[in-house]
Parts: sequence; C-alpha cells; structure tokens
Amino acid sequence: MVTMEDIATLAGISQPAVSAALNGNSKVRVSAATREKVLKIAKELNYVPNVAAQMLAGGDTKTIGILATPTGGLQGELLNEIFAILTEKNYKVLLTAYSWPTFSSASAISEIIARGIKGIIILDWNGEDKIKAFSEYPIVKIGNDRIYSDVSVDLYATGLLATSHLLNHGHKKVHLVRVNSNVDKERTAGWKQAHKDLGIEISSKDIIDLRNIGGSVDKLLEILKEKQITALFCHNDYIALKVMQVCLENGIRIPEDIAIVGCDGRSFTQSSPFGISTMITPIKPVAQAAVDLLLKKIESPQEKFNEKKLIQPLFYPAGSCGCKKQKTKQLYLINTMESIENDNRLNFNIELFN
Repeated sequence: MVTMEDIATLAGISQPAVSAALNGNSKVRVSAATREKVLKIAKELNYVPNVAAQMLAGGDTKTIGILATPTGGLQGELLNEIFAILTEKNYKVLLTAYSWPTFSSASAISEIIARGIKGIIILDWNGEDKIKAFSEYPIVKIGNDRIYSDVSVDLYATGLLATSHLLNHGHKKVHLVRVNSNVDKERTAGWKQAHKDLGIEISSKDIIDLRNIGGSVDKLLEILKEKQITALFCHNDYIALKVMQVCLENGIRIPEDIAIVGCDGRSFTQSSPFGISTMITPIKPVAQAAVDLLLKKIESPQEKFNEKKLIQPLFYPAGSCGCKKQKTKQLYLINTMESIENDNRLNFNIELFN
C-alpha cells in the first residue's frame, strides 16, 4: 500500500509537505509546482488516502455521507446528481444503503459520523423523526414529508397544476386514479383544491383506488362508463401508462374520449405515438438544494438552520391531455435516462429547470 512517506521520498520533500499538497493543510505552505508534482506522483501510484489517519491527525477528510435505499429509478438519478455536484466541489462520498423497516437511522448515522465525515444527506426520508440526538450535526433530509424533510418536492402543487390543466381543457370534472388512500395525500389535496378554485363539487366517489377494485380491468372500464369520465389524473406515470393501455385496447380514444395526465416525468411517457402528459418531479434542483443547504450547515456550525426547501414541479404537455405533442426532431446520442429531465439535459443539452 502506497503511503505519504513513499510519495515524500519520490518527490524529495517532507511528509508534512506531501500532506499539505494532498489535503490542503494550512499549517504548511507548498508552492503550486510542488503540489502539482505531488498530485502527479500520487495519481501514478494510485495513492488512496487513509481516512482514519487523517482523523487522528485532525485533518479534513472532505467526505460527505449519504444514506439511501438501494434502488434505481428517479432516486438513482437523484443520487447521481448529488454525487456529481459534490465531486465538482472536491468532496468524496461515503454511501450507506438502508431498507425499511429494519433500518436504524440512529445507529447508521453514528457509524458514519465515527468515520470523520463532514455532513450527511439522507434520501427518501419517511418522516420518522428519530434523529433528534444529532440535531447539532450537519444533516439534510430529502423526502416527501414537508414537516420532517429539509428538501422536498411540492406534491400539492403537482396535483393542483395537473388537475387545473385538465379542467382548463374544458372538462367538467377530473377523476383521480391512485393505488390506495395511504399514498400521495399531498397530490390528492392539490387535486381537490383545483376543483374548489372553480367551484366544482367533488367527493371520495370521484377517486378510483386500484386496490379497492382489486386491480380489475373490467371494474375500471365499468367505472369509466358508469361515471362518464372524460379526464383522469393519475398519481404516477406507471398508472397513467397502464390506464391508457386499457383504454386503447377497449376502443376508448385518448384524448378524444378520455384525457390523461400522469406524474413524475418518466422518460417512457414520451415513447407512445402521442405521448403521456406528466408532472415532472425535479431531480437536479432537489440535489442542488440539498447540497447547498448541507454545505451552509457545515460552513456555519454555530448557526441554526430552520429553512425548508420546497422545490416546484413542472408540467410537461403531450398528446394524452389534448395538447399537441411536439414532433421528434432528434434521436438520442446516449442511452435514454429514467427521467424526461435528464434525457433533455444529457441528450439534447436542454435544461427544463433553470
């Protein structure tokens, strides 16, 4: 294993000078030429810093800990964005995976802190406030619960904007499709508010919980016909795609007979002949807000931070809601991403969120 002593011997300088060049130790000054020489030797020898030794010496590990569930999809893209932003700022990342319900946030955080990291970002926070003992430590929680999360997406606005868009197309009422009543309560509240703003009365009878009908296609078709439904707001893009598939297989035209809007901004929504309109869940803005807030906490440890970052979604129109779908003008340069946001950025150099 290559050590700082090895690098010092090859560079012809002292070990403290090597440490200063690699870690930015302010107690020892080195010239730009010396630093460049040390970094070149370290790279050639595949030098790996000894974090434990840095901690004992009181050095700065420049490492951020991340707690995240082992999953892909939009959270995987969010994790990649956080990695990219931290790397650009010369931070290393220590990733710890967890899964509910066996996960102990307190013990995991204790273990990460023991490694000498600067701060922690927790993804997919479920709202359980179990980490009050670490209130003095730089921690940023990303999740859907506004109360316990430091950074979250405005799901209320997601339901409000999606439903308002369909109502503005002239529909007298928009029915809601979700998995069950225990999820996406904020989106449901936004759906209700959009009707209230126009003086339209709705009730729980205007909600289709797929679990309540056993996921039955026949039952769904029966409800669509019985209630003469003309517009659907689906709580995620997977539901929107499935419902649209069922409609088309049974002679129901989209959007002429039933207009549909989904949620999340998955890239597959743009692959159908006319596309599925969707509410895009921001990825890069959430990552940037989380990193910015964490670094503020690290740089000002004495300051109390009570601010909450609520990131706004973006409506992305396509043919399923009645809007005109834009013609495809360019094919992918690289593999398609999970999200419309990253597809636009990485393939077409288009930033949907400024």
